[in-house]
Amino acid sequence: MATRSKSGSRISKAPPLVKLVYFASKLPLINVCLLGYMGTGKTNLGRFLCVVLKKLGFECYYARVQDPSDVEEMLWYAARTRKSDRLMIFFDDASGTLSGKSSKVRAVEAAITQARHIVGTGDSGRLVLVFAFH
Repeated sequence: MATRSKSGSRISKAPPLVKLVYFASKLPLINVCLLGYMGTGKTNLGRFLCVVLKKLGFECYYARVQDPSDVEEMLWYAARTRKSDRLMIFFDDASGTLSGKSSKVRAVEAAITQARHIVGTGDSGRLVLVFAFH
């Protein structure tokens, strides 16, 4: 039996990652943390997730994180400018400016704790937080 999205398009023959993103997009809050060395494709994967989620009706935001406070600033920006209750926010530490494990953990904890409250997607909304660190 083929799986169909809201628009009726078949995704049964889609690549496994696309299927995973489609089904995960039905959950109220998703957190993804991409870890790896520089040049391993974390940023490209985050951008690919954005492309797929845009096709599913999500609004995507991208933030280069240089300080843990950048995470909260992006959440507030998304809350003020969003036009949809389906959001993906991609936090990218591509330059490795958040050196040290504690800075990364603080940034992720802050986002997860505050995201639903700040962005306020409501019960029907969907929020995807993606972090890329090395």
